[in-house]
Amino acid sequence: VFKSSSKLFIVMEMASGGEMYERVVSKGRYSESEARQALKMLLNGLAYLHSLRITHRDLKPENLLYSDTRPDARLLITDFGLAHQATRPNETMTETCGTPEYIAPELLLRVPYTEK
Repeated sequence: VFKSSSKLFIVMEMASGGEMYERVVSKGRYSESEARQALKMLLNGLAYLHSLRITHRDLKPENLLYSDTRPDARLLITDFGLAHQATRPNETMTETCGTPEYIAPELLLRVPYTEK
């Protein structure tokens, strides 16, 4: 992040590999190996976020971008607009947010939740 006297500049990594959603639609499905690799990267990313007490709250294939077009490209978690950073471990949240097609059932039931 850079700022001048009148502007704020946010510099981000270029993710030229597109969305996970686009890859699934174009391929039809992932092989077991591709799914395992993507899931491992996603879970490692979520573990890192949770270690910082950050809850994404809008995980979906459209918010997962590949760093480039190679089959072994890194998977990047994006769009932190609904994310929440807790001030203490296991902080309870009650706000219902996220994309309706992907929202967790407990949020629809208005059950308090944590980053887990």
